[in-house]
Amino acid sequence: MSTARDLAIFEQSLFKGKIFKHETTLNTMLSMSITGDQGTYRAGIWHIDVDGMTGWGHTRFWNSFVFYFPEIDLVVAGSIMQRNGSRGRALSDEIVRIVRNVLEKK
Repeated sequence: MSTARDLAIFEQSLFKGKIFKHETTLNTMLSMSITGDQGTYRAGIWHIDVDGMTGWGHTRFWNSFVFYFPEIDLVVAGSIMQRNGSRGRALSDEIVRIVRNVLEKK
């Protein structure tokens, strides 16, 4: 079990080089493309696009999610708390759009 905060801390730490001993481990994970109907899934990490901005993360069984957007050093994490809920990805995308709009206005 993890809180949304735990997920966010882990995801940002992963991309800032604080999880693996060797940087190449993350690079290998990001470059491994799973074939078939897995879409943008890599070795444990999904690649998503929100308005042209790349996010890396994962969704969990209970519709929890965490995505890191290196371009703006933003982590979005949360949980809908419904196994069959379909709004986790949509909520994540909307949060990123809102934050990006705020940052662009600064």
